[in-house]
Amino acid sequence: IRFPAAPTNGQYFTILLGATFSVTVTNNGNGASVVNGITTISATVGQSAVTYFYYATDNAWYRERTS
Repeated sequence: IRFPAAPTNGQYFTILLGATFSVTVTNNGNGASVVNGITTISATVGQSAVTYFYYATDNAWYRERTS
């Protein structure tokens, strides 16, 4: 998964579950950090999506929720 290359402050990025899969979260090309990046999403434990938001002051994506 590659995050948007030129995010705006407060931008959301959601990864939706299509099937149980492994996830490799990388930075987005502008050097932003990914805080609390996930490695798997699984329907068997009730997960259907994970959402991150971008905070420009820290140049970082933060995991907001896994649902």
